[in-house]
Amino acid sequence: MSRSLIRKNQLHPDIADLISGYGDNFFITESELTSRINTITGAATLFNIVYTTGSQTINGSKNFLIRPTVNGTGVLLQGEATAGGGSTAFDGNRKISLAVNGFQNLQPGGDNVVTFLDNLFYPFVQAQITLNNFNTIYELGLPLNTVNCVGTIATGSLNINQITNLQCVVNNTTVPQILLSPSASFTVSAEVNLTNTSNNVKLRANSRDKNNQIVVIESNIQSIYFEPPFYFGAGVANLTPAQITGQLTKRIELPSDKTLPFTANNQKLYFAYPQSWGTLSQIRDQNGFDNTSDWATRSNLTFSLVNGSTRVYTVREKILSVSFPTPFSYTFDF
Repeated sequence: MSRSLIRKNQLHPDIADLISGYGDNFFITESELTSRINTITGAATLFNIVYTTGSQTINGSKNFLIRPTVNGTGVLLQGEATAGGGSTAFDGNRKISLAVNGFQNLQPGGDNVVTFLDNLFYPFVQAQITLNNFNTIYELGLPLNTVNCVGTIATGSLNINQITNLQCVVNNTTVPQILLSPSASFTVSAEVNLTNTSNNVKLRANSRDKNNQIVVIESNIQSIYFEPPFYFGAGVANLTPAQITGQLTKRIELPSDKTLPFTANNQKLYFAYPQSWGTLSQIRDQNGFDNTSDWATRSNLTFSLVNGSTRVYTVREKILSVSFPTPFSYTFDF
C-alpha cells in the first residue's frame, strides 16, 4: 500500500496536535488516516490514529466532543467548553467596533467563521426588476388595449436563469402573457381594456432566496392616466366648442401649469381646458407679465369626447387682437 507525503498543516489542528514534535512532514496511507477513526456511543468521539514516518511509528489516541468549526462541523477537545477557555465557538452577532467605513457597527451574524465572512463580504442580494418609463397618459374616451412593459433585471446574487415567469400586472391582476426566461432587458405585453382614469402597472416575477426557494418579486409601480384633452391656438372670434375641437391644437397631459406657443397674427387666441382642472389663477406672457385681464372667460361649455361622451370645459379667449412675434408663448397657471 502506497504512502503519500502529508504536511502537518493539511490536517485538522486537533489531529495535527497528536504528531507535534515529529516534524512537519510524514508519510501515511489513506486507509491509515480514515479507517482508524472509530465512533464510540456517548458524548465523546475517540480517534485512534497511527502515523508512520519513515522508520518511526507514532501511536496516539484522544477523546473529542462534537463542536462547530470553520465549516460548522468538527470536534472540540473534551473539557475545553467547560474549562472557561480554549473554546472555538464563534459569536458573529456582535457589532463590528473597528472604525472602518462600511464595516463599523455592522452585525453580520453567524456562529462560525465561514458564515460570518459570507455574511460580511458575500451577503445574499435579491434580484430586482425595474419597470422603465413608458407613456402613462392617454386620451379619455379611447380604450387602451395593450400595455407594453419594458423592464430590466439586476440579478444580485442570482443568475438570469433563476428569474422566471415574468408578467405585467395591471391593477394587481396578472395578464395572460408570461415571459418564462427573460433577459437582462425585456419587453412583456399586457392585453387589457382600460378606459378609467387611474391604473397601476408593475412587473412581477419568480425569483430565488438564499436557500434556493422560489419567492415572488415585484417592480416599482407606474400609473396610467386617462385625461380629457385641452386645446389652444388662434382663430376668429367666438369659436364654438365644435370649432375649437376641430381647428385648434389638441394635447393630452395631466392637469398642470402650461406654457404654450401661439403662432398666428391678428387673430383671437384660445385656451380651452376641462373645468375639472380647477381654477386658472393667472396668465403670463413670455416676458413674465400678467396678462390675465386681457383674456375673457366662457364657462360651462359642453365639449364632446371621441367616444361621444361629454365634458364641461372653460374657454379663455384673448380680447385684444394685435400683431405679435411668431411664436409667442403664454403660460397658464393653475
